[in-house]
Amino acid sequence: MRGFLFFILFAFSVFSQEGENILQKAETNFKDKRFEEAIKLYQEYLTFWPEAKDAPKAQFQNAESLFQLNRFKEAIPSFRKTADLYPTSDYASLAILRIGDSYYRIGDNKNAIKAYEEVIKKTPETKEAEEALLYECTCYKYPCNSHPQGGKYHPCL
Repeated sequence: MRGFLFFILFAFSVFSQEGENILQKAETNFKDKRFEEAIKLYQEYLTFWPEAKDAPKAQFQNAESLFQLNRFKEAIPSFRKTADLYPTSDYASLAILRIGDSYYRIGDNKNAIKAYEEVIKKTPETKEAEEALLYECTCYKYPCNSHPQGGKYHPCL
């Protein structure tokens, strides 16, 4: 019995180390702008370790890799998954902001504005909310100083 427990602990340790190695390779590929390879590695990591402490970052970086490849329509559900699966993580509001950015990049200002408003509503005191307000002005084509909530969020307003 003791040998079996040792085996289980050893196997878990090896499995956990493998996850760290995959994530580290994904991060290296991302930093080196090898986004296709980063996507594969982030997806592999998330398949086996969706509850790990670094899973929110891996999910966000997977979406960000798609964004960097200008695959905005694919990035949108991946960013949404980040916000939905990890709503209390540091990446949730940034993911929603990037949803807005993705919609804006494909010319869908209506949905971009919805995403930016979601960021402002859910996390009003964050830098993401400041950015969302500025980008929302761009979508509405407001001059920077005429948004109804202007000065509250962004120094240029």
